Amino acid sequence: FTTICPGASVALTASVSGNSGDPSFQWQNDGSNIGGQTGSVYVAFNAGNYQVAVSDNRGCRTTSNSIRLNNSNLSINISSPT
Repeated sequence: FTTICPGASVALTASVSGNSGDPSFQWQNDGSNIGGQTGSVYVAFNAGNYQVAVSDNRGCRTTSNSIRLNNSNLSINISSPT
């Protein structure tokens, strides 16, 4: 998994190998399509399980493995010497 800090973003990039015949992309978060996100790069701002479905003009389809983005649980405690 990858940790993402609140307010930060992570660019996710899909690359297709082989003779893909003009691929199209559909990014998903937690199994649901992300509206309008059909490019090879998606910039994620929130935690979740992201993956991309790819299809080409020959009718071939596949879905990538997923990548987990977790929110950072960073906490700081400050104390003074006694």
